[in-house]
Amino acid sequence: MLLEEIPFGYYTDIIFSFATMDPKTIEIQAGDSKTAQFMQRINAIKLIQSDIKIRIAVGGWAFNDPGPTQTTFGDMAASTSATKSFIDSLIKMMNKNSGVCMPGCNDDEVKVGSLRVGCNFSHQAACCTSEESTSAYGSCKWVGEAPTCNQDCPSDYPNKIFSSKMAAGGEQPCISGTKHYCCREPKPAAFSKCDWHNKASPRRFEQDFICEDSCPSGQIKLATEVGGMGASNGCFGGARAYCCEPPPKPVVPRGDDDPFGGTQNKEFQLLLEKYMEYPPCPATILRPKLGDMFTNVKRSLEFEASQARDLQGRATNCEMDRYVRMVGFGVALLTKESDLIGPLQPVYDEIFAGAYDEAITAEKLRAHYQRNPELDPNAVMQYVFLNPKAAGPGLRRAAQASETFCWLPTTRKRDGKALSETSRHPSDVGKRWVWWLPNDENGTPDISTILGGILNGDLSLHYARWQNLSQQNVPMLELGYWIGRTPGAAGGNDMYRDPYMADGGPQDRWVVFHMHIDEAPCLN
Repeated sequence: MLLEEIPFGYYTDIIFSFATMDPKTIEIQAGDSKTAQFMQRINAIKLIQSDIKIRIAVGGWAFNDPGPTQTTFGDMAASTSATKSFIDSLIKMMNKNSGVCMPGCNDDEVKVGSLRVGCNFSHQAACCTSEESTSAYGSCKWVGEAPTCNQDCPSDYPNKIFSSKMAAGGEQPCISGTKHYCCREPKPAAFSKCDWHNKASPRRFEQDFICEDSCPSGQIKLATEVGGMGASNGCFGGARAYCCEPPPKPVVPRGDDDPFGGTQNKEFQLLLEKYMEYPPCPATILRPKLGDMFTNVKRSLEFEASQARDLQGRATNCEMDRYVRMVGFGVALLTKESDLIGPLQPVYDEIFAGAYDEAITAEKLRAHYQRNPELDPNAVMQYVFLNPKAAGPGLRRAAQASETFCWLPTTRKRDGKALSETSRHPSDVGKRWVWWLPNDENGTPDISTILGGILNGDLSLHYARWQNLSQQNVPMLELGYWIGRTPGAAGGNDMYRDPYMADGGPQDRWVVFHMHIDEAPCLN
């Protein structure tokens, strides 16, 4: 079962096994690029089932076997510094944060909160897109700097809503005085009916001095204030919340200006709209590491930098987490039942497919995937978003390439005459597919080019070998075609090489095919 095929609504918790630990640094890590990709992709289920809990198991039975990790857990527990190293790396993995936080929002965003999780220095800022629903946050700001926070609201932000020693909850605390949440004129209606709340509803603890950081249903939390011994807020444990009751919303019938309903649809809509502002972002800046079915196993420094959001230039919304979530929604279009993803389809078709090619509408992509269930749906959608202009022509080219290059022998004889006859009398092939997307941004050759090179003799068979896929316990035939007419001789046409893969290193010398064999029918 692929990660994206985990059904919605059946599970409350999913355990991912396993992450590993570096026996030298005692830091938690994915282990390899494939595991890192799976850990990223498993979050796709939260796009629709947001309350599901995903847990990552570390180690596993292999840590008990003789080898470099046999004593890793003991080494971690026996040393304070090793324990700290493990915890710090765990926080980094959970929050994708280096520990040195630099809070701040983009020009088109507003700050709606803060927290210190994962930060050894400073704090994280929670940012939302600036629009009508978040306009109240955009008209307010926190005033006062720790440790001495004795500063009044300025003249351009004269309305003090409330005060707190830690502002929204994540900032550095005040040693003296408090920070003020100050707003422009007029005072935002969304922040007019507010108060501190010490207990949740229903309460989790009977004791009044244990505070619970929670707002009543329907209210907005503006800040969290931690208690403790000697605290003046009445909380000797836990934290209290400052909550605001939003003004009643007028009931407006949904019309043509709001074609997409539902939280998931709105998020997918925003992700696609951000993508359409700069479509080359994934292919030219993020350059994500694709699955090993595409033989992309070389490290990409650009990709690693993008995970830290070290982005530049015009792509202000070019962020890996947004791209991953957008692909996750796209995968749902391919793999989920129509009653679950039906509302997502018009979002995708109108914003994305409608801007490029009718051949990549959700219905046609889903039909292609259903005809080729061996495809990785995540990789399919990644290549569509990486190559939006080439996807439509490539899909049409797929049918033509299948007819041109693929056939079944019309006879069981294996002599030369029979083989020559098959090339002149092709017939339909069931359950076969060719990859139809060239990489138009990077010049990657498509399958039509490769197969044509073999027929023309520009690619020569260099070796063939059987391998056994240990995890699946099935055979695989590997065919290596040398780029050039003579195996082993330098040269060959660059049209058969992937310039993106070279990236300053040695150029491609082979085109390799992996033929996965289902031996069950033969054994039966």
